[in-house]
Amino acid sequence: MIASCASASGRPGDVAGIAVAGQMAGVLGVGADGRAVTPYDSWLDSRCRAEVEMIAARLGDRLVELSGCPSMVAHAPKITWWRRHRPDTYGQVARFVVPGAFVAGRLCDLDATGAYIDTTYLHFSGLADTAHATWSPELATGSEVELDKLPRILAPTDMVGHLSAGRRPRLWPAARYPGGGRARRHGGRGSGAGIVAPGQLLDTAGTASVLALSTTAFRPDLSGTLVQMRGAVPGQWLALAYLAGGDLLRWLPEVLGAACLEDLIKEASDAGGAVVVRPHLGGRILPAAPRPGGRG
Repeated sequence: MIASCASASGRPGDVAGIAVAGQMAGVLGVGADGRAVTPYDSWLDSRCRAEVEMIAARLGDRLVELSGCPSMVAHAPKITWWRRHRPDTYGQVARFVVPGAFVAGRLCDLDATGAYIDTTYLHFSGLADTAHATWSPELATGSEVELDKLPRILAPTDMVGHLSAGRRPRLWPAARYPGGGRARRHGGRGSGAGIVAPGQLLDTAGTASVLALSTTAFRPDLSGTLVQMRGAVPGQWLALAYLAGGDLLRWLPEVLGAACLEDLIKEASDAGGAVVVRPHLGGRILPAAPRPGGRG
């Protein structure tokens, strides 16, 4: 498909690089050769709940101060789960990577020494000093994660390699072969949507509904309501509010007997009121603890 799209463009030789974007909160383990030794451990897989709670209890506010994100079903507790519950498989893991980095690694035949994570994913690792784009020994120790299992940290615009010789004929119809880069799901989506200046907002109704505000500063939210992440644009930060998924936009009219969401909004507007939904029906994300009196 990549080759056919490049051919259809009529100008495949003009392409300087390929960017790979992927889901941000899950991980998989790769061996020394860069090939997968674990399945992809999705953020929708909550087997690591005990590890999430352990990390929150041990690190408290310090986790948010350094990483910008409270403890949730993401990298650190998942890595700890593999160490505790699948030690034989864990022993085969040279690095834990995110899906986008795994795909780029296979395209470029990177081994474990070339494994990477870009800065726009660091907040969800729960293991980084996100403001300084470095791994945090303090967070790693508190999470029972070995630093040598973590990949190198790169900027979203860094080149990670070039299409491997064995893949070129099937992937690219040009004599000049592009390199592979990457940007994370919401970091890449923000820049793709033109969210590049302070004060701009991006509303996404996907698996999780995300409201992202572009800012110029890292401001950890100790209330656990907002996640602070690096943007794809140098110097940019995004403050993220996470809620239940976009499927609520379909569920709410159905349960209230409306034909569609627009009809429901119009009915509320005509009545001089408003529809207020607390979207924690599929489990809470942020804030992790329910507000007093809060109901679904």
